[in-house]
Amino acid sequence: MAERTIADRRVGSATFRVRERRMGFDRRRQDVLPGFFRDNPGWFAAVIVCMVALSAADMVLTFRVLSLGAIEGNPVMAALLASSPVAAVWFKGLVTLLVAACLWLMRGYRGVILTGLLASAVYFVLIAYQLRNLAGMVGLA
Repeated sequence: MAERTIADRRVGSATFRVRERRMGFDRRRQDVLPGFFRDNPGWFAAVIVCMVALSAADMVLTFRVLSLGAIEGNPVMAALLASSPVAAVWFKGLVTLLVAACLWLMRGYRGVILTGLLASAVYFVLIAYQLRNLAGMVGLA
């Protein structure tokens, strides 16, 4: 066998890679829930608005429950509330709006849609939990 006289072209050359373009949706499988929200962005916008509204309701209920003697369970919010309630409101509002903007800008990805739905569901459960605690504190339950 003859020995190669040309230098190996693969060594030290620049590589060209195409950016990942998959968004998590398998065209062969029907993703009913994420696919619906991907194809109908108005409904996903409604989910994001719900998440922001539930976050605001969480803050209002947190202030109400804290005024009745409860203790904040989130250590970050507890520290902010101890230093300045206004700073806590600004922090929660800015973080919520930043998350909402990221969800909207990346709405074409399956995981982002599922994250938005999960965040809204978690806030809904949190509001129900706070309402139950508030009812117990004021003597309604």
